[in-house]
Amino acid sequence: MSTLNARAARGKKLPRSLRTRRVAEEAAQIPGVSSAGLIDRVMLDNDCCGTESVFRQGTTDFRSSQESFDAHNFSVSPGYFAAAGTHLLAGRDISWHDGSNTPRVAVVNATFAHLLFGNTPAVGQHFELFGGSLHEIVGVVEDGKYEMLTEAPQPAMFFPLVQEMNSNDTALVVRSTLPPVDVAVALNRMMDGIDPNLPLTVRTWPDVLDLALFPARAATGALAIMGLLAAMLAVTGIFGMAAYSVNRRMKELGIRVALGAQRVRLMNAAMTPP
Repeated sequence: MSTLNARAARGKKLPRSLRTRRVAEEAAQIPGVSSAGLIDRVMLDNDCCGTESVFRQGTTDFRSSQESFDAHNFSVSPGYFAAAGTHLLAGRDISWHDGSNTPRVAVVNATFAHLLFGNTPAVGQHFELFGGSLHEIVGVVEDGKYEMLTEAPQPAMFFPLVQEMNSNDTALVVRSTLPPVDVAVALNRMMDGIDPNLPLTVRTWPDVLDLALFPARAATGALAIMGLLAAMLAVTGIFGMAAYSVNRRMKELGIRVALGAQRVRLMNAAMTPP
């Protein structure tokens, strides 16, 4: 199974909201593609991730001292969670009906729900962002890794892409059983049919992971080199101490040889401090 991330910049032929929906829906209909969805930035990538202050419903003082916590914020389309392999734990997914003329909604992850509501079910609850923007929680998804693979669980919130179109770039996440090359060809053909002016860069999920794993791999390589140097120093020290001990006890060892000492006992005597 391969997952492709395709970045698409703004085109000119269709209104952005219609073009966004068409890209996601047509990508999901490509033979061999099981799911597809859009997000405003890719997890574990260089441009991830933004955070925003979260406040409890009814807050009137939006100073930083009054916030509940900071949470990663993303804008996604329907189908994104399935394409990313993120399981829905409660409630519903983002819908195309969650538009600019409907109440603001959000899907949050399990850590967000626990930090703000404890053991109380989060679906149907509300939270506010800076300035009093009220959002209803319609779904809860499992935690993920957003900035790095080694991070502790972080709160995150996901808004409908058509409600929160703040970025000119979006990433199309595609889950498919096809070889990446075949999916790339199909995606290019699909994008040309929607808008030939839309540039497309295709990356496989292993490509994204290679970048995310680079610091860990670099640290592992550095530790391996340091370990090798430490082993070389230890061996050098042992042989140095042995040579020093033999040199100091040369006369004693010569007498032992003259008296017929066995080789094993002689070597043991040479390595044992007097």
